[in-house]
Amino acid sequence: EVAGRAPVGEFSAVAPGGDTLCARGGPFHFFVHGGDPRRVVIDFEGGETTFLGVCWDSWSCTIGGQLGGQPIFKDSVESLDDFEAAREAGQLAGIYDVDHPDNPFGGWTIVRVPLCSGDLFWGDATIDYGPDLTIHHRGFRNGQAVMAWLQTHYPEIEEVVFTGTSIGGYGVMLQVPTVMETYADARVTVLVDSAVGIITQSFFADAFPMWNSLDLLPDELMTASRQNLEDLRMEDFYVALANTHPSIRVAQYTSAHDGVQ
Repeated sequence: EVAGRAPVGEFSAVAPGGDTLCARGGPFHFFVHGGDPRRVVIDFEGGETTFLGVCWDSWSCTIGGQLGGQPIFKDSVESLDDFEAAREAGQLAGIYDVDHPDNPFGGWTIVRVPLCSGDLFWGDATIDYGPDLTIHHRGFRNGQAVMAWLQTHYPEIEEVVFTGTSIGGYGVMLQVPTVMETYADARVTVLVDSAVGIITQSFFADAFPMWNSLDLLPDELMTASRQNLEDLRMEDFYVALANTHPSIRVAQYTSAHDGVQ
C-alpha cells in the first residue's frame, strides 16, 4: 500500500501546493476517488452553459455586465462538500455515479481536475490586464501537479483513460505526453466530449501569447502549432498526438445539437 492514496471508495480533496494557483490567486486542489491503483480515469472539468471558461483580455477577464454581472469563466475550485453535493444531486453523473452497475469505470481510481484558471488548462503566466485585474493562468501547471501526484502515489498504473468535456478535452492534450513518458507500457485512451474547437479564426493568435502556451507544448503538438496560428485548428492537435503515439487511441465526440457550440 502506498501512503497518501485516496481512501478506497471515497472522494478526497488533494491540495498539491507548489506553483499551482487559480485565476484570482486562490488555492488549487483536485479530487480523487480511491479505487484500483492499476486503472485510473482522469477527467478534466469543462465549461458550462453559464460561462465560456476562458479569458484573454480585460473584457473577458472581468465580471461582465453583458452577462448579467456573472463571470464568464470559473476562477476558483469548489469545496469537497460542494463537489459531493453536486454528485448527490445528479449534476455529476456518469462516471461519478460510482455505485451504478453499468458504470464502465466501477472500481477504478477516478481523478477530477477542476477548471479555475481561464486558459483551457494551457497556461503558465501571470498577466496584469488592468488596474486590480491580475489573472494567474496556471492551468498547465495545475494539471502537471496532478500528474506528478499520480506518479508518486500510483506508480503501478496499467490502464489510464483521459476524458474531459469542452475545455476539459483541450486540457487533456497537454497532459497525455507526461503519462506516456511515465507509464510507457500502460494502455492509454483519450476520449473527450465536445472539444471540437469551434472558435474564431484569431482565437489561438489572441490567446496563446497571453497564456504562454507556445512555450508549453510538447514536441508532438509543436509540430501542429508551427503553422500560422490563425490557420491552426484543434483537430491538428488530435492528429499530431495520435501520430506521435500510435499505441494510444485518440477520439472525440459531440452531439449534433450542442447548444453551447
